[in-house]
Amino acid sequence: MKKALTGLTLALLTMLATAGTASAATQQVSQYHFNGTFAETLLFASTASSETSTYVRFNETSRGDDLVAEQFTQNYDAQHNFTGATDKLAEVTSGFAVSIDTPGLATASVTAFDLPATTCIYDANFNQVSCGSGTMNLDVTWTGEGPITHSTSASHVKAGGFSVTDHLNGTSRDGTATGNLDGQPVGASQYAILGKAVSGSTTICIGSNC
Repeated sequence: MKKALTGLTLALLTMLATAGTASAATQQVSQYHFNGTFAETLLFASTASSETSTYVRFNETSRGDDLVAEQFTQNYDAQHNFTGATDKLAEVTSGFAVSIDTPGLATASVTAFDLPATTCIYDANFNQVSCGSGTMNLDVTWTGEGPITHSTSASHVKAGGFSVTDHLNGTSRDGTATGNLDGQPVGASQYAILGKAVSGSTTICIGSNC
């Protein structure tokens, strides 16, 4: 559960800055809230001359959906020396369709066509050679396996001018994932998770650390 929750895109981030009288310390408050479903996976494929990792995550909430899909390919010569890499990334809040089975967390899917994406190319020294705009097509399906885990937590920590309060109530299920990116299989899933959560945190900073 921890892995999925740290992987969640912020559903709401509100920054409030307030100043009191001249004798009062500066105070900053940041709040985060998530209420919805999510699915996440990392897939891997390799050939004699390349290794490709594909990461996909979507969040589905009442405030809106978001999707992150990234494919990173490392290329090698015949002696397996690194010769360069390609990184393709799409981060969007529309233009895709998602579904997830709740409360059973048996299946989930995301489908997208012509998502705006950025592709960057790196040389053998990992210097960026170029970046350009393009599109991405995506089709990924998750299948839940094993038991559903339910997690709840609440905490409050105060130290060094900071006060942090957070809470979590969620369910998750491990699984597997398969799919295609731009019409090509994305390999075997290294991990996959489906879930539903209500979580939030409030951070207050007072004084010179803000």
